[in-house]
Amino acid sequence: MDKKLYDIEQDMLAIFSELEENDGEITPELEEKLQITREELQEKLVNYAKFIRGKELEIELREKEIERLSKRNSADEKTIEFLKERMRFSMNQFNQDKIETPLFKIKIAKSSFVDILDETLVPSDYMNTPVMPKASPDKTKIKKYLENLPENATSWAKISTREKVNIK
Repeated sequence: MDKKLYDIEQDMLAIFSELEENDGEITPELEEKLQITREELQEKLVNYAKFIRGKELEIELREKEIERLSKRNSADEKTIEFLKERMRFSMNQFNQDKIETPLFKIKIAKSSFVDILDETLVPSDYMNTPVMPKASPDKTKIKKYLENLPENATSWAKISTREKVNIK
């Protein structure tokens, strides 16, 4: 007899209700019903426990696999970063801004960014509205401000440039 846990619970409640109606007296029929229901419940709970344990082990294995793959991704990202830096350095050595081949177009892209030198000196007008836990510099606003000033005009921020290799 393959009952669902809900059905077993309902049977138990019916038995308890019948037991109350009999003023707590356990008849031989009630004893038999109670024994069968307990056995069914025990079997069902053991099967649930087996299933739960299996799922817990699957989760543990997946978490370990995620950790392993994450470490592998980090190593690959470092390798890519190192190789792109080598490419950028080599291209600069030969004054090459771009190289086109049938397979790839490789070029050095220059970009500017705001480099905050001392966040405590950034005027409040150039801070984002306070967000938990604290306010942070609004780099877009600061960049617009710094673009209209001579180089190194502030002690708290400057516009810096960086190069990176793009492969298309």
